Amino acid sequence: MVSVMEATMMTWAEIKKEYPDRWVALIEYKKDGPTILEGIPVRVCEEKDMYAAELELRKKGLSFIWRRTTELEGANIICKL
Repeated sequence: MVSVMEATMMTWAEIKKEYPDRWVALIEYKKDGPTILEGIPVRVCEEKDMYAAELELRKKGLSFIWRRTTELEGANIICKL
């Protein structure tokens, strides 16, 4: 079962340190251009679990974006499902 995390505002640096090499769904985020400055992570997962996480978050009516905490080799991917 996919569950939404306890949510607290974190800087992007804190999120990357806490959740390395993961996809993070963020709400109430602040950006500077394409750069995330801070946000509230509501779901953290590996790519294989993103579909189930996406369905759960949408079912709860959350408006969110996905960001990866570590760039994939050879690519800088920003994904919004």
